Amino acid sequence: AVVYKNKGVDTIRLYVDNDKVSHLFGYLADNKIEISPYEQIFIDISTGDFQDYKLIVDHNDCNSKVYNSIKAENVIKGPDLIGEIKLVKNKTQIQGFRNSQIRDAAALAKFFSWLEYKIVEKESN
Repeated sequence: AVVYKNKGVDTIRLYVDNDKVSHLFGYLADNKIEISPYEQIFIDISTGDFQDYKLIVDHNDCNSKVYNSIKAENVIKGPDLIGEIKLVKNKTQIQGFRNSQIRDAAALAKFFSWLEYKIVEKESN
């Protein structure tokens, strides 16, 4: 999926396979999100609104067909800003990660104890 917001317009365009989001059409429409077929992005990049804008593109994450469709003079190579924002975790999320690591370690210790018991039991028979 690729999301595009036209400057000065209150709607957002989501390029995606319609079958993947058909259950969300009502929600998306209520939030002023237009759905366009994924393949439409290649037409819009070459002939549509995209031509007037500089686009920040992370070539490591961007689909190569999309990346190659954008005119070189419109590309600003840069990091995925949304991805970087998602990397920042709050205290609750960090504590959740710690708690899950503790639970996983306890489960692993319990499994290793069971496994060792079964190996010893099998060797004694």
